[in-house]
Amino acid sequence: MKPILIILPSKGRPEKIEGFYETWRRTTNGLSEVVTFLDEDDPALRKYKKHKDITFDIGSGKSFSDACNRAFKKNPNYKYYFIVSDDHRLKSDNWEKRFTNIIEENGGKGVSFGDDLMYGNKIASAALVSGNIFRSLGFVTLPGLIHMYTDAFWTEIGRKLNKLFYFPDIIIEHLHFTVGKSPVDSIYLSVDNKIVYEHDKKVFNTWKREQMKNDIEKIKAYKGS
Repeated sequence: MKPILIILPSKGRPEKIEGFYETWRRTTNGLSEVVTFLDEDDPALRKYKKHKDITFDIGSGKSFSDACNRAFKKNPNYKYYFIVSDDHRLKSDNWEKRFTNIIEENGGKGVSFGDDLMYGNKIASAALVSGNIFRSLGFVTLPGLIHMYTDAFWTEIGRKLNKLFYFPDIIIEHLHFTVGKSPVDSIYLSVDNKIVYEHDKKVFNTWKREQMKNDIEKIKAYKGS
């Protein structure tokens, strides 16, 4: 088992995801492995190309958030988790060592991220998170979230722990349609809309108001690996 599990949910994009695989192979130091989490009801499921170095996990999941939590439930013991989307592209070498080393040098708990060329240091849209954080909470993304605010959740945890580490020279480009780097498709439209945004905003803000303080204390107190 490698120290880093890359959680890569995907639906309806068997061609787009190949770009992530290619950039991962070019930049990995051999410290990570990729598991692609697919939906059993995806009409494009059979079009996903199988690779010897990529593992598929096929199950039922209603959302990106559900897929992330399914990933952790099935794989609870990795030292680090790196959560990405199929439209992220790794552009920098040594990201694995640099992301993990900074966390190790600062007590072994934390969140590392690079520049996605959309939000810079504002939000960790592709986050490497130490596994002890997720093990202390029991989940990767807030239960109730659909898609939005998952990255805000990891960012806020890192910030409140004073363990949020940003690398402006590590590029993890986000080829999102809102910046003209991908064509609009039905997958984007199903989650990038006002209904999902308002729902997830409410879930996130409720957590910040009612549960965040307790969760941060729980993470701090957690002594496991």
